[in-house]
Amino acid sequence: MADKLAADLVKEGFRVRVYAPFGELIPGMAYLIRRLLENTANSSFLVQSLSDLPVESLLAPPKVTPPTEPDPLPSFQNAPCRDYSQVRDRQEAQTALASVRQSLGKTYTSYLNGEWITSDTVTPSVNPSNPAEVIGQIGLGGLTDVDNAIAAAKNAFPAWKATSVTERANLLRRVADLMANRQAELAAWIMLETGKPVRESDADVVEAIDFCRYYAEQMEALQTGEHYDLPGETNRYHYQPRGIAVVFSPWNFPLAIPTGMVVAALVAGNCTILKPSQQSAVIAAKFTELLAEAGVPQGVFQLLLGRGREVGPALVKSPDVHIITFTGSQDVGCQIFADAAQLQPGQRHMKRVIAEMGGKKCHHRR
Repeated sequence: MADKLAADLVKEGFRVRVYAPFGELIPGMAYLIRRLLENTANSSFLVQSLSDLPVESLLAPPKVTPPTEPDPLPSFQNAPCRDYSQVRDRQEAQTALASVRQSLGKTYTSYLNGEWITSDTVTPSVNPSNPAEVIGQIGLGGLTDVDNAIAAAKNAFPAWKATSVTERANLLRRVADLMANRQAELAAWIMLETGKPVRESDADVVEAIDFCRYYAEQMEALQTGEHYDLPGETNRYHYQPRGIAVVFSPWNFPLAIPTGMVVAALVAGNCTILKPSQQSAVIAAKFTELLAEAGVPQGVFQLLLGRGREVGPALVKSPDVHIITFTGSQDVGCQIFADAAQLQPGQRHMKRVIAEMGGKKCHHRR
């Protein structure tokens, strides 16, 4: 592609090495096109050296445009925790606890394609501090529900991807407002289903509220992208949703962790399937109720309740899943990495796994 330049170098007594790509035809064609674009661009040194430009212009250092910085984030404010040294907050917690106890024992099922589905298999979720107290009956889903959840998310993705960042961020803010209005009630559910003390349960709700508002602001700041212009290059860096995100959340932070992982994926334009710990499935259902009330579009979010050993591998191995986020044990996390790395029939992408590992199982002994 530079025969004249090579010939001139040989005349000057320089040794010239001919560089040629070697390999398969299709990658070779792509490589050839890349080199053609580089060497025939008006800004290319080869092209300019054959023009009438003075030598001083050719040897001048390039003008580098510094990358643009993203717009500064607005000042983020954390939601306040309850102060249980105050009589009012203690009374609110006691009232919420009594009210929640009036709603124990209801049945909670998976939420697929905007509807709560029925289930033939039901198992109780109990208070770990008092196993005789049934918090709710959990309708377990199976492999058919996995297929239905993925199909619904896949169908909803094009429209959700095209939804403006502002609209997606406002969905998160509505969820945050609903959580703040029901802060004491949600803390009571956490106390009863996972055995956390009131202060820690309240902090769990507060962290979930913060995730919603923080990720909404982050995505609005990132939507403009960044500019990385170099001499002869116009580079634009933009964030785009990847597709379907699967979230595996643990029992010990039953609201904060699933909320953070779910809303981060949603606000970025990904459709999301939440598979929570069976030990905190009622709280996951309460979170789903908030998303539905806030107006999450049909198919954009699915709650899949089921036994992890059955539905978990099916979700991880699906060729339609793009992102997997997990918090839990090292053994399970490493297995997710191994399964996700295997290319499935029809899969045209590499899955990304985000795993926070080191969790321990909690066994109840009587």
